[in-house]
Amino acid sequence: MSKHTPGPWRFDTEDGGVRYVTASNGAITVAVPHGPPGNCVEVEPEHIANAHLIAAAPEMLDALKKARSWAGQYFELPAHEAAANIMCGVLDAAIAKAEGRADAKPLTYADCGYDPKTTGEA
Repeated sequence: MSKHTPGPWRFDTEDGGVRYVTASNGAITVAVPHGPPGNCVEVEPEHIANAHLIAAAPEMLDALKKARSWAGQYFELPAHEAAANIMCGVLDAAIAKAEGRADAKPLTYADCGYDPKTTGEA
């Protein structure tokens, strides 16, 4: 996989009927065509939220990598190896997916040692 366009990216609200996520170098990263109500492509609030999420992707990937580096330090602390292993596994999986790597795999709650039913989040 090729490397992504460097960030930061931003969401430009409108330009001639198309909304863009652009990189700091001006490159168009994602284009979302839209038209007037009744046209085949209407922009919904969810589309705008998705565009903002996409625009944040480079910063989120950088944050994941920094968090992975920080979490890796916990391997050196006695009695924290298991927690560090779980944290690093989750972060490694998210980074691999964001980079489109072949080793990317979805994690389950069991992989993380986490059960949302016991925390009231399910």
